[in-house]
Parts: sequence; structure tokens; C-alpha cells
Amino acid sequence: MTPDRPASPIPLERLIQEIAVQATWEDLVLPGLQRKQLEELAARAARLQRRRRSEQPSPGLPHPERGIGVIFVGVPGTRRTMAAEVLARALKVPLYRVDLAAVVSRYIGETEKNLARIFEAAERRGAILLFDEADELLGRRSEVKDAHDRHANLDVNDLLRRIENHTGLVILATNTENRLDKAFIRRLSEIVRFPLPDAKARAGVADGCEGPPPNPNMLLGLRTAIYPVQDLEAAKAWYATLVGHAAYFDQPFYVGFEVGGFELGLVPDGEPGESGPRPLWGVADAGAAFDRAIQLGATSLEPVQHVGEGIRVCAVRDPFGNRLGFIENPHFDPARVR
Repeated sequence: MTPDRPASPIPLERLIQEIAVQATWEDLVLPGLQRKQLEELAARAARLQRRRRSEQPSPGLPHPERGIGVIFVGVPGTRRTMAAEVLARALKVPLYRVDLAAVVSRYIGETEKNLARIFEAAERRGAILLFDEADELLGRRSEVKDAHDRHANLDVNDLLRRIENHTGLVILATNTENRLDKAFIRRLSEIVRFPLPDAKARAGVADGCEGPPPNPNMLLGLRTAIYPVQDLEAAKAWYATLVGHAAYFDQPFYVGFEVGGFELGLVPDGEPGESGPRPLWGVADAGAAFDRAIQLGATSLEPVQHVGEGIRVCAVRDPFGNRLGFIENPHFDPARVR
């Protein structure tokens, strides 16, 4: 029988990760309509910041002015994360990405508790909250057929209430608005629809338009090399003997060994061969790295995926036909590298 409560609360660092804010308005290549929407959103959020700092509500009461909730609609590679970075930089506030895979809980009442901790952390620093791949939560409102449907709807209502009472900006990023509850959309401030970049935007230079400036800090070093195998159990035993210790991560879909501070991974899919493993380059923000690579002319291979523990991976095909993989791993410790 499933317990009514988890054994212990999820650590806050698994629920939110602070994104290094680097992108500027000059980096953001968007059509005029979307750029104007973002500029107006930045100006409105700045006004809200000033008013809320000078007009404190009575203790225990929400602020009379509603918070700003906005939906970013667009498939991975349309610069949603970069746009959030630009807004955070313009407002001079931190940017927190929310890991919805960790937030949404099967235990009744735990999702609301997780949301409360996230909004409290954002309030302390005035941070922007970015709910990435928000479909998981926002598409949950449904006709009530049982207790779980009722509590799923409560999760969405709780999120709406917290957005309206929040002193800052909340961004909900989704691939499509088709699954979103219409009543939910009506209660938010705005929708920004991010189109796929056209050839000029991907090339970065044309008609006098300068491309994004070089970013020497995007790739932080090699993190993981993944080998596809057909017999995961046999490969796990062989590599355990080779490296001299057991895997630290052992699941049917992935086995990982720590090797000198880096990771050797095994996956039970794909065709083994002599062309080599699939390397993953470390990045601070997988979404921003994916967006930037697409902007520079790459094409999507594997959109950003949450694989647990705050880790996100993705891959693109570079303009020369090669696979280029990225991994955002908050647990990587450079001090362990030898």
C-alpha cells in the first residue's frame, strides 16, 4: 500500500535551480511582435517591483495588486529560456527554474507544499520563477471523477492563487497551449508565442543583422560518455570489473559509473559500434544551451528532458551533421576531477 506521505520533504535544491543570467536584449533574435511583448512585460514588472516595495500590505493580507503570470508557448529551440534570462537581467533579479518533475507529487497535498516552498524562496530574493515544460501541471485540471482528480485541480488552483499573490514575475513555459485549461489562461496576464527561428535567425548574419556574440563560457567541459549496449546486465558487470567498483546509478534505463569525477554511462538502446560513445558536454543551463545552438544553425535531435535529481539533457545536430549533446548536472563537483 502506498503511504499517505513521503518519508521526508524533497530538498529545495531539487525543486528549483538558479539559472546563470547571461543573455541580453542584443542576444535575443525575435520578430518585432514578440520582442515588443517582452519589452512591455519587463516595463510592467519593473513598475510592479517599485510599487510593491513602497506599498506594503497589512500583515497577513495579500498585496492588493495581482502578480504577473505569463505563458511562453514554443517548442524547444525557440529561445524561451533565453527570453526569461533577458527579463531577469533587465529587472536585476535572480532567475529560478522549477523542476516540475520533482514538484508534482502523487501524495495528496504534497504538490501544494512544494509550491509553497518554491514561492517563499522566490519572495526572499525577488526572483523570477520559470516553470519549464509546464504542461505536466497545467494540463491536469479535469472533470472530477475521483479524489485524485479533485486534488489535481486543487494543485492548479493553488498555483494560480500563488501567482496572483507573488511580488514578482512567474513564467510558465509550454510546448503547446492546446492542453492548457482555458479558464487558467484567462487568469494570466499574457501569452507570448515563440516561433521557430527562420533561416536568417539561424544563420545569425544577414541583411545587416549581427548574430549572437561568442560565449566562451557555455561549454563547461566534458561530463559524460554514454555507451549503447544490447545486454545491460552483462555490460554493467563487465564495466564494474574494468573500473574497479559498482555503478553509483543503476536503473533499467541507465547505468552510471563515476570515473575520476566524470561519468561513464550505459544505455540499453541504440546500436553499439566502433564510432565511439555519445559524449555530453556540461552546461549551466540545458535549455539556454539548446536554444543557443539552434540559433547558431544547429537542428533539434533530442529536446530538453528532465532525467531526475535536477539533471537535464538534450542534443542537437550541428551544421556539419554531428551529434552534440549537453548535460546540466547540478551535482557535478569539479573538485573530484583528477
